[in-house]
Amino acid sequence: MEDIEVEHDATFFTKRGFIVKQREYGTPQYSQMFTIFVDGIEFLEIRRCPYSKKSEHGLFADNACHIRLCNRTCYEPHPIDLLRAFLLQYKYTLKGISRIDICLDFVKFDTGLDPQNLIKDYMAGELAKVNQCKLSAHGKDSFDDRVWNSLSWGAEKSMISTKLYNKTLEMKEVTKKPYIIQAWYLSGLIADMDDEDTIVWRLEFSIKSEAKKWVVVSDESTDTTHNQAMSNTLDCYDSRDKLFIIHQSLAQRYFHFKVIEFKNGKRLRKDRCKDKTMFRLAQGTKAYKPERLTDKHFPTRTDRILLHRCEEIADNETLEQWQRQAAKNMCIVLKHDIAEITYNNIMENLAERKRQKNDEQYLALEVDRQLQTEHKSKYFESKQ
Repeated sequence: MEDIEVEHDATFFTKRGFIVKQREYGTPQYSQMFTIFVDGIEFLEIRRCPYSKKSEHGLFADNACHIRLCNRTCYEPHPIDLLRAFLLQYKYTLKGISRIDICLDFVKFDTGLDPQNLIKDYMAGELAKVNQCKLSAHGKDSFDDRVWNSLSWGAEKSMISTKLYNKTLEMKEVTKKPYIIQAWYLSGLIADMDDEDTIVWRLEFSIKSEAKKWVVVSDESTDTTHNQAMSNTLDCYDSRDKLFIIHQSLAQRYFHFKVIEFKNGKRLRKDRCKDKTMFRLAQGTKAYKPERLTDKHFPTRTDRILLHRCEEIADNETLEQWQRQAAKNMCIVLKHDIAEITYNNIMENLAERKRQKNDEQYLALEVDRQLQTEHKSKYFESKQ
């Protein structure tokens, strides 16, 4: 909720020194939507001024708003602290969290299993998933093979949905994000910043709560469904250690697979089938923690196209000398910029990796062994 005494529109933040980009149209719920930039980088997005206002017999308070951290901000060392500081400084009142996504990136499961093989076995009917019966799958079909790159479970209105997908492929098809590549490199997932051979997978849980401060977590591993309530406040997500444990707790319930078994020609009940183990949470497990994010960018396709075009002009003997010389000068500038970007990216991340190895804050995460038993995570409480 906004400070009721002051209208927090785009102009409000522009006057306070922020770069603000306002969209020409809003959303189905809010008439205004804009993004606030800090040091030229997207920080957060604000949706405000609801169409359906209580003063006009509608649903939302007149000063209701929706604040979303931008993707890059979520990769900062302490994004929740940044959000808290913003809310306090500009007198917002937090009513609840409508959605938060928690993800884990990896190349293979702890058991050494390739995620692609897990998907193949699951889609072939050799494995069964416990919880979340609604499935969506995306992939590529060919005459020789069918390759799945994304599986999602959970209904549209589910409080928790699950998604396993090829993050490397997604970034190739959509956009390459340097800060994600940096995180992969510093955490040891890829060999270097230009590694395009290693396939990184992402297991993502999307948590949505109408109750805002509580989320119901279901366990259907037996014939009787057990429900628990998980706290859903900023305090739950303000450190990477907490995020890691919450992710593993959710994985135990919503990324739980059984090996389909038969006896005397009959399929065994799910509680009698063997578990398919993917993650092994143990003492000494580390959660990657960034120190600072890169401000650099990779040479884009446009950079390389422009360089190629300038080289063509410079080699064209039918053009006048001054035109060819101008193109040669531009080639020098572009080659220098591209080389500098690549070099700076490498050097910056080598320095970052060295700092992390010597920093005491990257000590091993002490994980509660009780997390490995059912219903005993300290981040879950039995619903009264």
